[in-house]
Amino acid sequence: RGTLRYWLGDSVTIDLGATYQHAKQFAPALKPIAFNPNSAFGRAINGYYTARGMSPLVTDDPRIVNSDFYKWNDQCFIGDNAIGIMNADNIQYFGDKQSYCDYGVDQRNTVGFIDINAELSPELSLRSLTGITKGKAEINSDWSATGAGNIHEISKDRSFSQEIQLAYDLDRIHVVGGGIFFSELPYHTNQSSNLQYFPLPPLGINFGDCCVGFVRYRDAKSTSYGLFTQATFDITDQLSLVLGGRYSYDKKELTAARSNRFGGVPRTNSGSWSSWDYRATLQYDVLDNLMVYGTYSTGYKAGGFNDTLATNPNAPSGGILPYDPEDVASMEFGFRSQWFDNRLTLNTTYFHTKYKDLQLVTPQVFTDPVTLQFFNQLLITNGGNINLSGFEIDGRLRPVDNFSIDFGVSTLHQDYKSLLDGSALLVVSTCTDPTAPTFATCDAQPLARAPKLQFNVGATLDTPFQGGNIVWSTAYSWTDSQFSSNADDNSWLIPSYGVMNLRAEFTPDDGRWSLAAYGTNILGNEYYTSGADFGAFFGSITAAPGRPAEWGVTAKVNF
Repeated sequence: RGTLRYWLGDSVTIDLGATYQHAKQFAPALKPIAFNPNSAFGRAINGYYTARGMSPLVTDDPRIVNSDFYKWNDQCFIGDNAIGIMNADNIQYFGDKQSYCDYGVDQRNTVGFIDINAELSPELSLRSLTGITKGKAEINSDWSATGAGNIHEISKDRSFSQEIQLAYDLDRIHVVGGGIFFSELPYHTNQSSNLQYFPLPPLGINFGDCCVGFVRYRDAKSTSYGLFTQATFDITDQLSLVLGGRYSYDKKELTAARSNRFGGVPRTNSGSWSSWDYRATLQYDVLDNLMVYGTYSTGYKAGGFNDTLATNPNAPSGGILPYDPEDVASMEFGFRSQWFDNRLTLNTTYFHTKYKDLQLVTPQVFTDPVTLQFFNQLLITNGGNINLSGFEIDGRLRPVDNFSIDFGVSTLHQDYKSLLDGSALLVVSTCTDPTAPTFATCDAQPLARAPKLQFNVGATLDTPFQGGNIVWSTAYSWTDSQFSSNADDNSWLIPSYGVMNLRAEFTPDDGRWSLAAYGTNILGNEYYTSGADFGAFFGSITAAPGRPAEWGVTAKVNF
């Protein structure tokens, strides 16, 4: 990482910067916590075991489900006894087949920017922000955590952005306006390989043979333009009004193909969307230490396209199907305050947000119309019209100069106004007619990653010690139970959990260096951070354990 500043006279500064990052992560923290041997992957693994003279699986078999909370059975059936399906090219390995058992992520990112600020007059200033990014990621994952399924992905992305801002300041009026351009070129390819779980005698493929699957390619282009302005009016010394508006235009194009599916011919779809959005905020200083405010704003997220070639080959544009834009209207009210000679800080916010055609990232399991194989894919769908509301309270109490207590709590309430027929959020088991799920005849699952309650509390003590000071701190946070995905057929309810951390840091009076010791999850709580229930299809319920109790030391030197 590096930055450089250049002064062009007294009124112009030019900042340049670049960052390069290369990160590797080994096997993701995902393990099966339950397994059904009568499922698709159960049949496949049993076929693999039987062909090698091994005993068949039982429910929650210890060869699949490890009883140790932090361990999983590192096994892989992909790469052995490789047999193609439909034709020899159907499974195209990007490298050595056995390397597909080496799960992990290899990611490289480069970011650069140019930030130019020019003071044209005492009241008028101009700013130019230019950014470029380039990235590549290679991901090798066993999404079922059983060793019987693999997805090998390669993603590349390039983007360019340019923003111009013009600001005008008078005593009681502050105006900023400008425009933005953004262009992105993402490319994605992935190979899905599964151990065989249906007998296909004409092809000579039996239970447990490797492999069936497909190779998918997606090439996209996205271009966005925007014009915006915002004005702040200081009506009085205590009352201010903020008004803003934005025009957005987005154009997207997606080309996709599946190797040796439907002739392997790429299919393309494109579209454009636009929106006018606005914002109004009224802020009033009731006292020197108490401010109240209210905000109303609208927003929009552009539509786009899904690659559904495997299940909709005869649909318009060959299965490159669109989803609609998402529109949002939000109200927020609250206050910010300090009391008792600034020894108590207390902030409160209430929000109410209305979503129209809410966009949901939904994992869904489909049946391949050619091979009758199950497979999992991520789709972006419009969920319907949904309202979210809640409170947020945070603050700090400082009873003495060197000791403080921080706290915060938030609540969230969901209210479905309508859901599209067949929405993945509809709980099919509750439907009057399970073959035709509708909002009127079914219950709905809450949105994913939306806990009803969260809170945190912490304390900090600053004490002098041997020519310096030690800052002692502790923090506890708790998160309510929440669903893992926006699809009833594979979502898993993540149990609530709490985590407590400790830290002690010594810094000498000259501030030249510091030494800290810390502990995370010091109570050793066992908890999960994500999960999925593929039991109905592939047999496994998978979950990602949170990190165990960990202790460490860090040192820092300032030059």
